[in-house]
Amino acid sequence: MSDVHYWNEALINQVQGIRQLISSVESKSNMDKASTLDLAENKILEAQRIQRSYKMETLILVDPTQKKLYDNKLTTLSEELACCANDLKAMKGAMQRGELFVGSRGTNHANDDYGNMTGEEAGDIMLNDINHIQDKTKSSLQNTKSMVAASKQIAQTTMNQLVDDRERIHRIHDETMRVEDNLQRSDKLIKQFGSPSSSSLLAQTPIQSSSTVHDFRENDGVVYNSADITESIRNESEMEMEKVAKLFHSKQSSILLIKTEKELTAYLSSNNIKNYLFDCDGVLYRGSDPMPCAPQTIQSLLENRKRVFFVTNNAGSSRSELKEKLEKVLRLPRGTLHEDMMIGSAFVAARYLRSKLMKENQGVPKRVHVIGTSGLCQEIRNAGFDISGGPDANPSGMSREELASYPFPEGEIDAMVIGLDNDFNYRKLCVATVLLQRNPQAILVATNRDAFDLVGYDARHLPGNGALVSSVEVASGRTAVNVGKPSPVLAKWLTEEFNLNLDETMMIGDRLDTDVKFGNCSGMKCSALVLTGCTTVNEIEELMLRVKDDCGGEECREMIPTIIFPNVGYLANDY
Repeated sequence: MSDVHYWNEALINQVQGIRQLISSVESKSNMDKASTLDLAENKILEAQRIQRSYKMETLILVDPTQKKLYDNKLTTLSEELACCANDLKAMKGAMQRGELFVGSRGTNHANDDYGNMTGEEAGDIMLNDINHIQDKTKSSLQNTKSMVAASKQIAQTTMNQLVDDRERIHRIHDETMRVEDNLQRSDKLIKQFGSPSSSSLLAQTPIQSSSTVHDFRENDGVVYNSADITESIRNESEMEMEKVAKLFHSKQSSILLIKTEKELTAYLSSNNIKNYLFDCDGVLYRGSDPMPCAPQTIQSLLENRKRVFFVTNNAGSSRSELKEKLEKVLRLPRGTLHEDMMIGSAFVAARYLRSKLMKENQGVPKRVHVIGTSGLCQEIRNAGFDISGGPDANPSGMSREELASYPFPEGEIDAMVIGLDNDFNYRKLCVATVLLQRNPQAILVATNRDAFDLVGYDARHLPGNGALVSSVEVASGRTAVNVGKPSPVLAKWLTEEFNLNLDETMMIGDRLDTDVKFGNCSGMKCSALVLTGCTTVNEIEELMLRVKDDCGGEECREMIPTIIFPNVGYLANDY
């Protein structure tokens, strides 16, 4: 069963359950009405989580027929979920106004109901209702106190911002230069892409359906479209750059801070940068939203005969799937990118295993056990291996008795590859641990050791593949070979496969511990940090303090970027 089918069935079941709960409210007692509505509200939150996972799976579908089918199904289910949410909101409002206390024990039929009760029974029921109202009143009072505290915090934040604004006045010269550069960039983009009405590639692409806008971009009652989010990312990155500049003000540092496109163009020209290695998520896009001027940046580099590669630790997609996603999210014309530009850790893992296990004229194919997605399985299979594992519909748990009697149909394995698996569970950990125990010669490979990714408008930490790798290592007593950034295995393969001159190469990423470290340890001319992803100003400050105090050793120094600039849009220039 495919991942997208799984999420489709899960969302159907969730929406049906919500509808049944809402339909049953009228028949409930007053106390049960409140608990039933609260349960429905929790189920709606869970359905929205499923909805987001469903949407992400449809984005990476390759088959256009399947994609259209599941897009339509998702739209229908999203509309039904929205109706459920509206019904729930209306019923909760009615309950707060006392209009929902009807039926078997409500005000509309009080005489019919209480007439059949003793005075003591009716009194108990009324006492329960009074207690319920008191609880609601206490909850409202607590919410009011919380709102007052939040308002005080906002006022303090505003005061701090006013102080920052006063200091910002002293940087008027830099701001003026930035405005000039923005105007020059606009003129270049208009010349490159046509009249102002068509100069933006993002503006040329209409929103495909209402669900695309409303599913994942609603916050505090405000609905945002992709262009809104991209512009918000631009503003955030430039504000972060101002904080970085303030951090390094009057301090000696080896890091070059790039504040304008003109400065970046001069740096690239003087250092003869010809090869550009881009991380993807957090650099070129965030989720399904492109970064500022990311499409123009890629097209400009290619038109100027620069070599462009997309080096990602995401092992969830094959090269063809990654290419399709980049062209779709960045709204690039089909055929702009090629598969040999896609350096995903799934593909690198397959090439690494092939170099270690495959011999010429060998007989029986080698077998690899996979923890990961169908995209990772496909890359391993394309390299000529038999595989076991991957996505499955087995239960998530495994008891001591079940493990003791498990027949291990996976058989003997020659290697195990661990990639990010959103359905990773205790059962998969048990199977992987015993397979490594039974096959001590098997090579253990990690597609990456990323600790977390960022999701949501408030940048929540989503555990990364490093958490899965560590659990298998601890349970098995083995140490995995990392083939993702910042691994020297990846650096060696890249330079040999594409004959890269590292003195003419730049790595552009959003993480200090993977992207920047990879560029530095590989000996590239430049490791560039952009401020649109995981790394915060506080992390940069903490790193510099550890280096200054010499308490982080060589590992900290390896994470210091050569240059920092706000976003990849600063590369969108004619050379």
